[in-house]
Amino acid sequence: VHKFLNRNRDQLDPAVVEMLGQSQLQLVGSLFQEAEPQSRGGRGRPTLASRFQQALEDLIARLGRSHVYFIQCLTPNPGKLPGLFDMGHVTEQLHQAAILEAVGTRSANFPVRVPFEAFLASFRALGSEGQEDLSDREKCGAVLSQVLGAESPLYHLGATKVLLQEQGWQRLEELRDQQRSQALVDLHRSFHTCISRQRVLPRMQARMRGFQARKRYLRWRAALGQLNTILLVAQPLLQRRQRLQLGHWQGWHSSE
Repeated sequence: VHKFLNRNRDQLDPAVVEMLGQSQLQLVGSLFQEAEPQSRGGRGRPTLASRFQQALEDLIARLGRSHVYFIQCLTPNPGKLPGLFDMGHVTEQLHQAAILEAVGTRSANFPVRVPFEAFLASFRALGSEGQEDLSDREKCGAVLSQVLGAESPLYHLGATKVLLQEQGWQRLEELRDQQRSQALVDLHRSFHTCISRQRVLPRMQARMRGFQARKRYLRWRAALGQLNTILLVAQPLLQRRQRLQLGHWQGWHSSE
């Protein structure tokens, strides 16, 4: 602003500054706190210009420590009416904001650049096992050769990073998501199988014990039947033998 410093060198009333500094609002109170002593040899109390300059420097320093993202807002139609999407109006905004050109530039060459360690942390599972003795660069090359092909133009191995075209990056993420989904299905199936075994195993053990008990019972029953048969066959023989022994004893006794 022209002549901003000349117009704002006037100082506020000390009572007003003290009252605002004691405000319960944190923002207002912080604006009117005592400033740190200046290193340029005390030229008096800080003015509005010095406060503005200090606040601006703090803001710039904070922006330097932050990750700034710019969001380009598009209106769906000239009248900003709800539920109405004007394709021509949106396309014109995209051209004016150079968004389509930025997308085209990003899609060209190798817009995705991932360090070797980060790439292996995300896509190591897509490769084969037994590569522990290889370097990180060779491991990344093996994974990319297996997934995208050895001569694929979708990737390039740099000195410290994997360079990928957008199509190759999307292919890798798609295969990784499919592998994770299949692993989740297998884990879910194994879990249910384990639970089912825990439920079915006691029943199977009970049935096996019952089968073994019935088998022992039938074996004992068969043995008892054979014993009864032997007794039925042997009983007449025993009776005949007893009669013969009794007759022999009576004959011997009469001869005496």
